[in-house]
Amino acid sequence: MTQVTGVKLEPRIIYIRSDGSVDPPTAPILRSGNTYTLTDDIAGFGIVVEKDNIVLDGAGHILSRIIILSRTISGENITWIFFGSPDVGVDLTGRVGVTVKNLKITGFKYGIFIEGSSNILIIGNNITSNDNGVTLKNSEKNIIKENLIINNLVGITLYESFNNIIADNEVAYNKGGIYYCGILLEGSRNNTFYHNNFIDNWPQVHSDYSTNFWDIGYPLGGNYWSDYTGVDNNGDGVGDTPYVINEHNLDRYPLMKPLPLRLPPLPPVTVKVEGLPPSFSVPVYINEKLAGSVQGEGSRVFDVDDARVIVKVGQPEIKTNSTIYRVYNESLTVYAGDGAVFRYYKVFYVSVVATPPQASVGVQGSGWYLEGSTARLAAKELIEVSDQARLRFTGWSTGSSSPEVSFTVTSPLVVEARYEWEYRVEVRSDFGVVFGSGWYRRGDEARVGLEGLKDGYYYASDEKVRYRFQGWRVLRGSIQPPSTPILTLKVDGPVALQAEFGPPEYYTESNWFLLVVPVLVAVPIVALWVRNRRRLERKRRLLEEFDELLEE
Repeated sequence: MTQVTGVKLEPRIIYIRSDGSVDPPTAPILRSGNTYTLTDDIAGFGIVVEKDNIVLDGAGHILSRIIILSRTISGENITWIFFGSPDVGVDLTGRVGVTVKNLKITGFKYGIFIEGSSNILIIGNNITSNDNGVTLKNSEKNIIKENLIINNLVGITLYESFNNIIADNEVAYNKGGIYYCGILLEGSRNNTFYHNNFIDNWPQVHSDYSTNFWDIGYPLGGNYWSDYTGVDNNGDGVGDTPYVINEHNLDRYPLMKPLPLRLPPLPPVTVKVEGLPPSFSVPVYINEKLAGSVQGEGSRVFDVDDARVIVKVGQPEIKTNSTIYRVYNESLTVYAGDGAVFRYYKVFYVSVVATPPQASVGVQGSGWYLEGSTARLAAKELIEVSDQARLRFTGWSTGSSSPEVSFTVTSPLVVEARYEWEYRVEVRSDFGVVFGSGWYRRGDEARVGLEGLKDGYYYASDEKVRYRFQGWRVLRGSIQPPSTPILTLKVDGPVALQAEFGPPEYYTESNWFLLVVPVLVAVPIVALWVRNRRRLERKRRLLEEFDELLEE
């Protein structure tokens, strides 16, 4: 909803002319003899009375300076708030014998303004939320009686006015700072105040150069003052000590309890709920009692029993799966005739998840965020799962690759922090120089192996020994490596390989000579022995054949 405020209109005044006519004649005021009765509420106009000895009867209608217009334009509800230009609700300047009754007056600089007038009766009116409720200036012999005068900056003001009676009124909650008060007196004397309820005005009375009467004697007493701290030891309903305003003004017989005055009905309180869908309704409590319910984006009028009430919504927070509607002013203190507006704000849930799930320990930022606020998410760049496996941040599902990201929240949202696995590959050997140990992304190929071999042997020249490379032993992982010194692995998990070698083979240059010489010597000796052996065998066979011939 868009609201346009502060628009001031051209002068709009309704006159009751000295000849008795109403100007303009279209104004909702019906004349019957000397009685002028409102037939409808009047907004944005003031009333100027130019005729004496008449009765202006509000008949319970409202006279307001404020005009509120609402229209729906292109699907948007727009509200205009206009201020009528007259500063005065009812202007009784220079009048005699005028009665103003049963009128609700609100929003003016001066609710009722009386200047240079006498024999004016102001009775049974609701005068609320004005700068000045009732103002008398240079006036005398007027009566202000049985009015409800609340929530103005100043309740009743008397400037250089004398011999007026202010009785049986409830003057309450009028405050605003210095010179704002329940009763403001400037150079006014011999006015009588009695049987009024003065409740929580701040201050109750501000009096300069004024001396007045504040009671009508005992036992009728004076006024009820909400800040009176005296006691009533004899139980007669009258305080035992005066209520002191200043050295020239005191209520000698302050009343201990508020009087049940004959006051006009209190104006209702309008409760409005904004920002909540019409499918929801919330219970409304007034002074802790359930008064009814108000639908989202709607309003309702409630009657009240007190001039000041506490209005509270029973559901300050309404939660759906991913959205919360939350009101931040679940309790408001308002005055009769005022409105209580409860504005609900959307709160959205931002869920930060991680892929794979093991990375969820490294992300931050999940939670409820007010619509339009900034969500700040953070992801740990490296998460150590074990000494052989870890997760490295690669980016967000939003497209950002920065570990820290912020954005304006306008709806429920799931944001994914993406990680990839990295595994440790270790190559170990007791001999030679290994290479390829380190961290590899899952799915990468790792080229690892052993350097420093010659013809499949590792020669340890300082120890005069060599070792034959026999292959790889798998310490960690599920691979089956070839028996070559250098190999390429596809990394799907942690891997640890240990190079295996045969038993030592010792050697020196002299050892090689001693081995070769005996062999060289032995070979011809053996050959000669074999040849001699064969000769002897042939000789033996010839002798055997010769002996056989002799015997024949």
